[in-house]
Amino acid sequence: MSNAIPELIKIGSIQTNLTQDIETSIQEPVVADESTLRFSLHKRGFIHSNSKLVLCLKDNGESDHFLPLNVGIGSLIKNVAFRIGDTTIQEIQDWGELHAYRSLFVSSEVQKEKEQFLSQRCISLGVNYETAPEIDSKIHQVGEGETIKLVRSVFGGLRLGGGTGGTFTTPFPGRTLEDDSYYMKSYQDLSNEPTYQISLQDLIPFFKLNQLPAWTITSDIYIDITLQDAIYRTCTLEDGQADSTFEVKKDETKLIIDHIFYPGDVMDAWANANKKVQFSYFDYRLSKMSLTTNELTTGVVRNLGGAGRIVTKVIAGLFDENQNDTKRSLTLLNKYGSVCALRTKGAGAGTNQGRVTSNLKFNDHFLYPVDRVLSSVHFYDLTQSEGVPPFVTRDYYSGESRTTSATQFNFRSQIDFLRGQFFFQAWRLNRNECISSRGIELYQTYNIITALADGTSTYTLKCWLEVLKYAELEDGKMTCYFA
Repeated sequence: MSNAIPELIKIGSIQTNLTQDIETSIQEPVVADESTLRFSLHKRGFIHSNSKLVLCLKDNGESDHFLPLNVGIGSLIKNVAFRIGDTTIQEIQDWGELHAYRSLFVSSEVQKEKEQFLSQRCISLGVNYETAPEIDSKIHQVGEGETIKLVRSVFGGLRLGGGTGGTFTTPFPGRTLEDDSYYMKSYQDLSNEPTYQISLQDLIPFFKLNQLPAWTITSDIYIDITLQDAIYRTCTLEDGQADSTFEVKKDETKLIIDHIFYPGDVMDAWANANKKVQFSYFDYRLSKMSLTTNELTTGVVRNLGGAGRIVTKVIAGLFDENQNDTKRSLTLLNKYGSVCALRTKGAGAGTNQGRVTSNLKFNDHFLYPVDRVLSSVHFYDLTQSEGVPPFVTRDYYSGESRTTSATQFNFRSQIDFLRGQFFFQAWRLNRNECISSRGIELYQTYNIITALADGTSTYTLKCWLEVLKYAELEDGKMTCYFA
């Protein structure tokens, strides 16, 4: 029968119009101060997932400051919330630390050739084959091993700290450098007010899987950003500038949104055929607690929540974020490094390698029949959780191999400030079952942990639950609920 023949195989012309128009709007925040940014999104077309948030820090009159190497401009953001009308679609707390975790999976090539210019993320790893010279070993220490290497400057050898060619002027007079790939460039110095960007899908994971049909929504669409405390935003070269703070430059803070349009009849047909649209995405719920070194070495059992939810992944990191410590900016990562149990660190460590023992318990069962102890096993679990390995060395991850170069980066020791600072853990919950009312329990012990300088400070254990969530758009109104 002719009416059973699909339209696409009938002889004749097929009505098609593949025209796609993209309009870019540059939106300024409707609220902007030193603690909060709020953007109201235009309700036009489909919002492209790779739109950008542009941020910049205002020059405070001091040079030789740069952003933390592993998160870059992400250090400015503390919390993020995505709201449509009165409904909070997604809210992420301690976004900067979670961004540090995600940045593990950005390859060195991408960070070297792209990210150091887009966001100032600079964990681009290479190998140094030079031995330490005697004449300059105290200030420009060079040693064989794994090291961060950036591209050589394309602007006449300019470097952070001033100077041209191969010589620094201030604050390091008369130092001739053989290779400028171990230094941030002067155009990355925060005194020059560089602007950087964060992708919308990195800022709000909802957009990783969905493009929002904004023109069909009747309520206002907002992005609320809570800014990070000033002492956690930057790093510096000079000890005397440890307490320096940089304010956000309001007139350079913008949201660059790409709106996708199709021919009017196609847009109308889509809207008529999709009276009710469902979106699936992952939300991240934070659980954190302060722990002393004694509690960490004794062992802790922490209830992470998740009752009544479908949890697909658990992410954990241990951070030193003591607010009384004004020396956070004298490192390379500020507070965004997740510490491991290092060899020869802590009382009674001897020559033993530190061990982190972990396991999860939910629905009356442990995730693993035997506790996870070896750092290689933790690395394997991390790889299995994301599907790709983290792009950091074994020494950066667990401090075991002792292969980090003695070469200083930005005149800061990589051994002191990078080794063992990327120890994140992640576990994939592959049973696809709802968590019981008891929630998820984390069992964790650090047998050796570095005692903090003041002897009373505590570490902060932060865990994010990746929870499956749904949002529904019907008659212009958005609602959301957990799976």
